[in-house]
Amino acid sequence: MKISVDVSYYPFSDDAINKVEQFLNSLQKYSNLNFKINFMSTQITGEFDDVFNFLKNEIYSSFENYKSFFVIKITNAYENPEEELRKY
Repeated sequence: MKISVDVSYYPFSDDAINKVEQFLNSLQKYSNLNFKINFMSTQITGEFDDVFNFLKNEIYSSFENYKSFFVIKITNAYENPEEELRKY
């Protein structure tokens, strides 16, 4: 099953920009995911298990190294972050 997540990441650090860039660079390790980096958040699309493996690994790494805050929204309502949501 394909899902999309929208992730906002806020590290509590004097070096926050670097920490966010490290998190975004970690996406490169996951060739099975599609992602779109926006100004306030990042949209990640892929198979359910692949997306959650990414989230588990990268959030764990962030929590292990410094205090962090994540805002995550998850949907199975659309599969392509480039595609506009259907209006009901």
